[in-house]
Amino acid sequence: MNGELTYAEDIMQRKNKNGLYALTLREEILNELNRQLKKWGLQNHHPHKWLVILMEEVGESAEASLGHLDWSDYRKELIQVAAVALSAINCLDRDEWEVNDVIPDTPSAKSVQRFKKDRNENAI
Repeated sequence: MNGELTYAEDIMQRKNKNGLYALTLREEILNELNRQLKKWGLQNHHPHKWLVILMEEVGESAEASLGHLDWSDYRKELIQVAAVALSAINCLDRDEWEVNDVIPDTPSAKSVQRFKKDRNENAI
C-alpha cells in the first residue's frame, strides 16, 4: 500500500483532540469484553438469544444518541455493542451454545444441528 494506512489501520491508531494517541478502539473493546466477562462470566447463548442481547445494546445506544450534545454516552454504548457482537461471534466459533436455548425438534434446533454438521465437515 505504499506506506499508506488503510482505513482500519488509521482508526486503530487515531489521535485524540490534543494530538495524543488515545486508547485504540481495539483496546477499548477488549477492556469492555473483560468488564462483561467479569460481570456475567463466559456466555454461551443460542444465536437468537445473542441477537436479543445485541439489540438491547443497540437500543441503549439509540437512546443515548437522542437529544444530547455530549456524545460520550453514545460512544460508550457503541463500544458495548461491539463487545457483545464479538462475544456472540466467539460463542459461535467455540460451538458451545446452551442446550436450554434451543427447543428440540423446532426449525431453530434443526438449523443448529445443520450448522454444527456443516462446520465439522468443513473444518480445516
